[in-house]
Amino acid sequence: MFKKIQLICITCCLIILYLFFGMTGDSYALSGQDGVSDLSVIINFHTKCTVEGEKVTVADIASVTCDDSSICQKVKSICIATLSAPGTTLRLSSDHVADVLRRTLPAIGISLSQVKGTVPVEIVVTRVKGTKARKVYARIYRDYVFKNMPWRKEDVSISDIKISSTNFIPGENNITFKVDADSSLPFLGNT
Repeated sequence: MFKKIQLICITCCLIILYLFFGMTGDSYALSGQDGVSDLSVIINFHTKCTVEGEKVTVADIASVTCDDSSICQKVKSICIATLSAPGTTLRLSSDHVADVLRRTLPAIGISLSQVKGTVPVEIVVTRVKGTKARKVYARIYRDYVFKNMPWRKEDVSISDIKISSTNFIPGENNITFKVDADSSLPFLGNT
């Protein structure tokens, strides 16, 4: 009976700690000390993010809050990993992120005792295709829609082309489109 009560008390304490500190993943204080004094940098990582370039920095995958803007910029510029090719996905573990921060923060003059935050168990980072490629795809999509729709090119304009990071060059099976007719203009035909 005593062991059951003890187990219930421990479970309740853990739940209260979980709710009080709001831990969504691994909560860390990079200092490795019992208490963290005078917190000046708080880093909260996202679970999913998309990056444009090759380098994955803290600014790409986290929100950083700190007292000094120069410290904030230094923390945001820390490179966590690299993605080689556009369209690739990388899964970062919380251990990897914490190790990189433990190595680099002292090197840029930030004490580990000043840093606190949360790291999810896994961060999924996707590198999108470059913006130049997006413009090329947008032109290809526009030409495809004009070619396959029953209207003259001079009578219509395509204004909103949305391209996701996983799109390929259009063909018969991998392009979808939606036509929204302007309500102020007469529209004859089917959409």
